[in-house]
Amino acid sequence: MSLLLGVRRLCTTSASTGNRAGNALYDVVIVGSGMVGGALSCSLGQEPILADKRILVLEASAKQPKMLTKDEQYSTRVVNLNIGSVELLNNLGVWDDIAAVRVRAFDHMHVWDSCADSSVSFDPTQSTSIGYIVENDLITAALSNRTRACRNVEVCYGKKVVGLGRSSEAWRNVTLQDGSEIKTKLLVAADGKYSNIRKLAGMNSIGWNYDQSAVVARLDLAEVTRGNRTAWQRFLPTGPIALLPLTDDSSSLVWSTTKEHAKKLTSLTEEDFVTAVNAALFNYYPRSQLVDFYTSGVNQFISGLQFSHSNSLVHPPQVSGVVMDTVASFPLSFNHSVRYVQDGLVLIGDAAHTVHPLAGLGVNLGFGDVVTLTEVLKSTVAMGADIGSPSHLLRYETARQRHNLPIMAFVDLTKRIYSTSSTIPIILRASLTQLVQSVKPIKELLTNQAERI
Repeated sequence: MSLLLGVRRLCTTSASTGNRAGNALYDVVIVGSGMVGGALSCSLGQEPILADKRILVLEASAKQPKMLTKDEQYSTRVVNLNIGSVELLNNLGVWDDIAAVRVRAFDHMHVWDSCADSSVSFDPTQSTSIGYIVENDLITAALSNRTRACRNVEVCYGKKVVGLGRSSEAWRNVTLQDGSEIKTKLLVAADGKYSNIRKLAGMNSIGWNYDQSAVVARLDLAEVTRGNRTAWQRFLPTGPIALLPLTDDSSSLVWSTTKEHAKKLTSLTEEDFVTAVNAALFNYYPRSQLVDFYTSGVNQFISGLQFSHSNSLVHPPQVSGVVMDTVASFPLSFNHSVRYVQDGLVLIGDAAHTVHPLAGLGVNLGFGDVVTLTEVLKSTVAMGADIGSPSHLLRYETARQRHNLPIMAFVDLTKRIYSTSSTIPIILRASLTQLVQSVKPIKELLTNQAERI
C-alpha cells in the first residue's frame, strides 16, 4: 500500500513535475474532477466493497482546487443544492467542511411573471430549508480534499485524454496527450457538457442552443427582507432573472437573456448595471387586456372554489451595487446523450445531460447520477461480475434516463412557455401558476419533488 500512496502523491503533482502517468492498469478511470466527478471519486473511494479497486482521476486543468476561506471574496459561480444533494455530500463527509466556510440556506422562494398578474411562493415541506446556495469552487475543493484521503484513489492534474481504444473485451485503452497509455475496466466521463470523452467514443447526443446567455454577478442589497433567506425569480419576455441569497446583504445574480443583451450587460459601468438589474426586477411591462381579463377570471374562479388563493404583491430587495470583477456570462443550451453507457464506458453529470439553469437542477441531477452509479457498481462487484459489465451498467442508464428525461423536458417546456410575449402562452402559464399557488397539495407535491431531484 505504501507504493500506491507514493504513486498518488507523485501523480497529484505530475502537472508541475512533468511525470508521466505511465502504462498502468486501473479498475476505474474518472475523467473530470469537478463537482460531479469529484463526488463520484469520493463515493467510490469510501465504499468498503470497492476498497481493493484501483481508481484514477484525470483532470485536464493543471490547477489543483484550493479550499476557500471565510474571508475570501465569493466566487462567481454558485449552485442551488436541494436536500438530496446535501444528504449525498453529508454522507461523503464533506458537508460539514463546506458549511464551516459558508453556505446560505433559503426557506422561501417567490416566482412571478412580468407579463401577467400571477405569482407563486414556495416554502419547505420536509425540512427547514428549500435549498442551499454554495459556490462551485467550494464544493469542488472539499471533495478534492476528501478524495485525497481515499487510499485507493489516485489524482492526476494537467492530463488530457486524446484517444480511446480497446485492447480486449474487458479493457479500455486511454491515451493521454503526453503519450502515456492507461488501461481500465471502466471509464467514466465527468468532463462537462462539451465532453471530450463522449466525442472520442462517438456517442451521439440531442441538443440545441437557446440563443441565450446567463449573466452572473455578486450583488449588494440596499435592503434586507426575511433576513435575505428568499430566492427570487422573475420571468421576463427575454428570460428569467433570479436573485439567490449569499449573505444578509448580498445575493448572486443569474440573469438568462438574449446573447446580444448579455453582451451589453457585461460591458456596462457599475451604476448602469445596477440600474438595469433593478429595472428588470421592478419595471412594469405592458400587458395585454385579454391576458388581464382571463387572469382576473381565473382568480375569481379559484376564489369561488374556496381555495386559499393569494397573489399579493411581494417585493424583492433593491440592488445597491455590484462587484464588477464577478460579472460574467456563459451560453445556455440543452443537451442529452442518446446513450449513457457503452462497453466499459459511462457518462455522468453534464457529459450526459445539460439543462437550462432556470430551475437550478443541473448539479442536482449529476449528484443523482453519482448515487445511482455507486449503487450499481457496488451490486455488480458484490455479484462477482466485472465492474465494467455492460449488462450491469445498463441498469444505471435505464434508471437515470427515466428520471432525467421527464425533468429536462419539463424545464425546456417551461423555458419556452415563459420566453415569449405571445398572448396564448401567457394566459396558459398564468393560469397554471395561479392554480399551483392556490391548491396546496399541488404546491407541496412540486416542492417535495424539487427537494429530492
